[in-house]
Amino acid sequence: MPKLDSRRRITLPENLCKQAGLGPGDELACFLINDRITVTKAAPHDSRGHNLSSQVLAVYEHADRVFHSHEAAAEWMTSPQRGLGMHTPSDLLTSDEGIQQVDDLLGRIEHGDYS
Repeated sequence: MPKLDSRRRITLPENLCKQAGLGPGDELACFLINDRITVTKAAPHDSRGHNLSSQVLAVYEHADRVFHSHEAAAEWMTSPQRGLGMHTPSDLLTSDEGIQQVDDLLGRIEHGDYS
């Protein structure tokens, strides 16, 4: 279980960070979704110079609605998906195109199309 140190830092186990694709020096973004804090790599800027973090947050919120649970959404976001060419959704959240692909797949799942 992560612990808070005297400098108010949280240390996570290395295997958990590797599983989440996080490493030393990564810039991180944190989002509060359903009373839980989600930590992910900070999103880069899109071609217009806008930070993608708000779009990424919207996708995570969409996943929470589709799967009715933060835990189920987090599991789906970090598992390879056939509809994304066996990429994990979280790996695709670094570009406008990837964000759109993940959101489109969530929309299809939401409407019963599991292809």
